[in-house]
Amino acid sequence: QKRLHFLKNYWMEKVMNFPKVKIHTSLNPEYGCAIGLFSIDGKSSGEVSSLLFRNYQIHTVGINWENIHGVRVAPNVYSTTKDLDRLVLGIETLAKG
Repeated sequence: QKRLHFLKNYWMEKVMNFPKVKIHTSLNPEYGCAIGLFSIDGKSSGEVSSLLFRNYQIHTVGINWENIHGVRVAPNVYSTTKDLDRLVLGIETLAKG
């Protein structure tokens, strides 16, 4: 559980201050473990998810359900910080473009 929480916070702390990026998941371990949800202003969750997979080979899930809209990222215990750095690069690039 600590490893998964570390991985979630690792990428979320890097992207949370990017322009246009909004984090929808708490960094507090009491309210979440591995799964993080984010969005990019001006882009649909499906578009972001598709571009992350096509351009960076990162599997995420675009969520559009009731009042939940964003891209779900769920690293596993075998994910590395290098994998997450690729995710951060993808989010940064999409937020700029």
